[in-house]
Amino acid sequence: MSALKHSGVGAEVLSSIKPLDAEESKESSGVAVLSESHNGRQVSVLHRVGASFQLDWTSHNLPKEFDVSSPNNFVVFSMGRDQMVMFSGCARHLCGGKSGVGGVLLYSTSRDQGFVARYNGIDSRDNAGVRVTFSKNTLKPENQEYKKALQKEIDLLPYP
Repeated sequence: MSALKHSGVGAEVLSSIKPLDAEESKESSGVAVLSESHNGRQVSVLHRVGASFQLDWTSHNLPKEFDVSSPNNFVVFSMGRDQMVMFSGCARHLCGGKSGVGGVLLYSTSRDQGFVARYNGIDSRDNAGVRVTFSKNTLKPENQEYKKALQKEIDLLPYP
């Protein structure tokens, strides 16, 4: 994965690699990579160029809300005609579903953008539930389907 090495991502450990499907065939057109370094976790998306890969997008170092997770929380799925990469986690010592602190990252291959939702059930000011904050690009009207997908993931979190 020299594309990762030369991209500045600085991966020391590759936690998981997921193939991305080409639109018209069953061949892989690229990969989504979950990696870790001493600076934290990052999600990167690379596409195939001949016999090698080129970096399309990276989350860079994810915030503390993603510190605790596993490769099982790193998935690729389809949303309509869009292929999505999703990763979720929680803050160290603050996991606990809807009573914890965590985040969900969603990357759209068609938009070439990452969307983030952070949730905090511990620090809810009105005690009415989980406080959710979204990245600025998620709040744009043209990105409402991604906001709904992020909210759906948070809604699926268990109460302890």
